[in-house]
Amino acid sequence: MKNRNFIILLAAISLFIFACFSPMGYKSEDTTLSVGFGGSLPRSAINPADLQYEITFSGPGGRIITETANYGETKTVQVVPGTWSISVEAFDPTDPEVTQAIGEAYNIDVRAGRQNNAAIKMAVYREVTTWAGLESVINDNELFDVFIVIKDSFAGNATSMISILNRTVTIAPESNSTITRIGFTNPFFSVQNNGHLIIGSAKYSGNLTLNGDGVYARIINIGDFGIFSMNGGVISGSNSPDSGGIANTGTFIMNNGTISGNSSDMGGGVANGGTFIMNGGTISGNGSLMGGGAVYNYGTFIMNSGEISGNSSTWLYGFGGGIHNSGTFTMNGGTISGNSATDVGSGVNNDGVFNISGSAFIHKNNEVYLAANRTINITGNLSAPVAATIRRDGGYTLDTQVLSGSTSLLSANSSRFRFFVNDVHLQIINNAGKLSRIIETVRINPGTFTRGSDDPLDNRAQPAHQVTLTQGFYMGKYQVTQEQYQAVMGSNPSYFNDGAVAPNRPVEMVSWLNAVTFCNILSEIEGLVPVYTIAGTNVTPNWNATGYRLPTEAEWEYACRAGTTTPWSHNEALHDNYAWYRDNSDNTTHPVGTKQANLWGLYDMHGNINEWCWDWFVVSYTENAQTNPTGPASGESRVIRGGSWYSTGQGLRSAIRVSGLPTYGSDVIGFRVVRP
Repeated sequence: MKNRNFIILLAAISLFIFACFSPMGYKSEDTTLSVGFGGSLPRSAINPADLQYEITFSGPGGRIITETANYGETKTVQVVPGTWSISVEAFDPTDPEVTQAIGEAYNIDVRAGRQNNAAIKMAVYREVTTWAGLESVINDNELFDVFIVIKDSFAGNATSMISILNRTVTIAPESNSTITRIGFTNPFFSVQNNGHLIIGSAKYSGNLTLNGDGVYARIINIGDFGIFSMNGGVISGSNSPDSGGIANTGTFIMNNGTISGNSSDMGGGVANGGTFIMNGGTISGNGSLMGGGAVYNYGTFIMNSGEISGNSSTWLYGFGGGIHNSGTFTMNGGTISGNSATDVGSGVNNDGVFNISGSAFIHKNNEVYLAANRTINITGNLSAPVAATIRRDGGYTLDTQVLSGSTSLLSANSSRFRFFVNDVHLQIINNAGKLSRIIETVRINPGTFTRGSDDPLDNRAQPAHQVTLTQGFYMGKYQVTQEQYQAVMGSNPSYFNDGAVAPNRPVEMVSWLNAVTFCNILSEIEGLVPVYTIAGTNVTPNWNATGYRLPTEAEWEYACRAGTTTPWSHNEALHDNYAWYRDNSDNTTHPVGTKQANLWGLYDMHGNINEWCWDWFVVSYTENAQTNPTGPASGESRVIRGGSWYSTGQGLRSAIRVSGLPTYGSDVIGFRVVRP
């Protein structure tokens, strides 16, 4: 419909929704949606009774119902339950091609047997093709809400910004259009004092781009009591010293659209000191010099959905490539990935309150940096692995609090995070949200040794033969503990799981398949390439991968012997101060590392718990010398080494071999890990 320059009304339209559903005992024709007109109106040059109203109901399955009504008339249509929207156009019946006013209402939930109420606020309707026209429409109708349709692309070369106060201005492109700023340094729009700017409308499918064209100013400024709703479009090309695309101290609601290609000293995309609610859309390709490539938040930022990616903070001390937070950042959903920072916090630099829950996902390629004494507060169950690397300012101990929240939430969700310290060591976060024991490793250098034994006391270890390992590796200093297994796998299958010392006891009741699965998940948490491809009970290794794995049988015995040739790695006879076994264990496991280490610094290589190895089991070795053996290509059971709390002293000898089915778990079997 064509444009006409009228001063139009603000009309309150009440919606009365009556909905029923046949399974509840109602007939389909009883489900109706009613719209009534009436009530007092503000000052207007046009009598609303002289206008006619065209109402469009849009519902489930593409249903569209169009009706006309007079002012004061109630219109009722039959509908089906579901989500409906309503748009209203007001026009002069003597010239029905000219739209005078327009209003919209969305997401009306029609339910069986329930009355719902909503409201449509009518606004002055105008079509514009120039910056001067846009400015004139908004300024000339300052007493009324305005609905503006952008008919074409144009440049804005005015010397002042457009202010929106005490009313709602909706800007909707009829087709894809661009407004480009030329030659001035004020924002496009300043929204203040109960003003509300809305970009995008369900009625029009066009996409509006607000392009700053590199001018040294932000694009939209939202004051303390202003509201900006972004339902689509693009905000780009701003280069402002204190905020890139948007500066907000009021309320900014982003439902869709893109903020990209903006830059600033802080807050390349958005500088938020008010309330920023992100329900959708993308903030990408923005940059800052010092902090908050996408968002610099010193107010309240709630991210429910959407994506923050490909932003950067580039100065020498650039921090928070995605988000810098010194206020309150609540992440209930959405994705943070692929951002970068020259200093710390490529994903999030947190010096405030950081809450996380729901489907929030921070990719492992993005670091979350915590300022001293700051934590991440888990406020609900996480439905996706956070995966991000977490780093923290200041010194660390194994008891440092990294995550906070209820005991149940911490226990269920801690394993979704990993922790990075001093650019080298990775630590597990336990189910209290604190740093747990590092998967500490000992470097085992390449070498040659005699594997097996010709002594008949060494069960199934014949014949003794020479083995050479040409590659060194890192081996777990301790057997994997219950605390570590819980943190990685989210469960603890151990039989000996009670008491204050239980977290540091070795995990047991784990099958060989459980152990290789643990290795893969731990590798993923730490950003390493998993070794194993697991398809049911079929497991294929990639020996060139960087991740954790089980030791081969040769690696295990080489590390256990630690250069010795005696039956036990410490002597010709077994000593109680080196091993937990039947004579001293009191029929239970014990915390790892409480006996003396072998000569290479490995604990509990004899006793406490048996340890799974990679190899398929064969009853006897070959007498030929071998280099880097990994065992037979197939078999029925896997090798188990080391003995346990239940074994006799003879069962702890360095060469003793036993085996178990890969699906079998027992309270005498656990494991330790190695990596390249």
